Amino acid sequence: MTADSTPLDPPPIDEQVLRVHRNRSHWYNNASFSLPLLGGAGTLAVGLVLGNDELRGFGIFMLVVALIMAPFIVWTWKGTPTSIVVTRDALVSYHGERELQSLPWTDVVEVERKETMGNLRWRVFARDGDHIAIEGEIEDVPGLVGAITRMSGKTEEVVEG
Repeated sequence: MTADSTPLDPPPIDEQVLRVHRNRSHWYNNASFSLPLLGGAGTLAVGLVLGNDELRGFGIFMLVVALIMAPFIVWTWKGTPTSIVVTRDALVSYHGERELQSLPWTDVVEVERKETMGNLRWRVFARDGDHIAIEGEIEDVPGLVGAITRMSGKTEEVVEG
């Protein structure tokens, strides 16, 4: 396991596993952290080169924002699937080697496709209301959604807005 909890290898595989789809993003890819960090570093560097106090101050402010955001980003990252596994019996999400959620195929009632502001995501809902979200960072999303619809027997439902 790496420092950012992305598995070096997919979760343990046995004869029940049909597909493994990894999330190749990392906690620091979050815009709430990376934009203030990069903007702050760039603004601070330009301010230092030009000797401009306002640019240095704004750069320091943005770096403080990134520093304040970091614990929240890491905290929410721990609940983000780093892999989604299709097994013969269930759809299972993992963060590293820790299982987050398992939805047996017999409990799946809906596969929802939703586009919001250019972001396309899917949610697989179980009868009890639990769901697994499939974000665009997951490898081969079309292949994963195809496997889910085949295994669950449900068709993809498009939800507007």
